[in-house]
Amino acid sequence: MSATRPVCSFCPFMPVDFLSDDALRELTTRLIQRARKWQRRGLPPVFLYGRDSEPVWGDFASHRCSGTPLHILRIQPLRASLGVELERAARLLTLTWTEQDKTTDGHSRKEWEVSLAGVCWRVGQLYRELCRRRRAEASALAVLCELLDRLPE
Repeated sequence: MSATRPVCSFCPFMPVDFLSDDALRELTTRLIQRARKWQRRGLPPVFLYGRDSEPVWGDFASHRCSGTPLHILRIQPLRASLGVELERAARLLTLTWTEQDKTTDGHSRKEWEVSLAGVCWRVGQLYRELCRRRRAEASALAVLCELLDRLPE
């Protein structure tokens, strides 16, 4: 038993550890494409999840999902939670920055990084739970792609 690594069947050290190579590729490609569309347009879209997908700051920014509630969550709320986090990630990627290296609503780059890392952890956890439920990576990947495609244009 190692003192540096907890003993369990799956203990990720980084958010990307939750995702397969295909899921990571789809996630990054589609999120970047959507964020670029939003930035080219200049105006934010009408968000699918509204205030629920606003960026989280402060102590709750790095909050992760507890394993027990994830295991007992029904599939529709699980999908909805993943959708909210995906939209939140896209919103974080499209924030505008001032010359003082802060977002227009006054958050520092470090706060932004913590918030985006928290989103990545939650997306990874929700995706891994979806894989466990579907018992197939391809099925979970299809759901991820569907939710990414549902983000506002």
